[in-house]
Amino acid sequence: MIVKTYQINGMHCMGCVNKVQKAFISHNHISEADVNLKNASVKLQMTSKLQLDELMDVLKNIGDYEMIENESEIQHNKFQLSTYKPLLLVIGFILFVTILSSYKTSFQLMNWMTNFMAGFFIAFSFFKFLDLDGFSNSFATYDIIAKKWKSYGKIYPFIELGLGVAYLLAIHSAITNTICILILTASTIGVIQAILSKKQIQCACLGTVFNLPMSTVTIIENFTMILMAIFSLIFNWL
Repeated sequence: MIVKTYQINGMHCMGCVNKVQKAFISHNHISEADVNLKNASVKLQMTSKLQLDELMDVLKNIGDYEMIENESEIQHNKFQLSTYKPLLLVIGFILFVTILSSYKTSFQLMNWMTNFMAGFFIAFSFFKFLDLDGFSNSFATYDIIAKKWKSYGKIYPFIELGLGVAYLLAIHSAITNTICILILTASTIGVIQAILSKKQIQCACLGTVFNLPMSTVTIIENFTMILMAIFSLIFNWL
């Protein structure tokens, strides 16, 4: 289901609202249309994405209405990309370096994955160490362990650094992967709870240096690392 809001110019009364709403609902790919006269807007639930000109065709036979994309949504999308730029850059650099490190040797997925996880934990722990107290306070707002044991937030960057070194030196792979799965699972549960509560909480994955909002991006990031750890654990058992 696709939900988008558009501005509509030309509506003057509830008769216009009913007419516009009826026209949109009659479209095969629009399941719901919430028309707001005060805000001169319509919130559409579409079963497939319709282009603006297709939506304007719906209105052209019922009156002199002008439909434009909601500027706030356009700005929000731009904001989302710029907001997560630091996170994307850090992960991009880790990805680039780990791929580059395999350039002179034959590429092996397990070796690359281990190096990526090492780079991930070492780099992310670095940002947390820049403001350990700030990270600890932010982490305690959503992580299920840090909520009950606040000192865990100050220990967590050391755990990440330890995991990074362990992955880099291939020390006790089974223990390393198990710890990785446990701490990231606990963190992910907290992230999911925070998102479902719809509270505005800062994501502490890069410490407090960057003001990253909590979102599904954090869940994807954690799940990717968890899946890598599970894959490595299974691979080492075989």
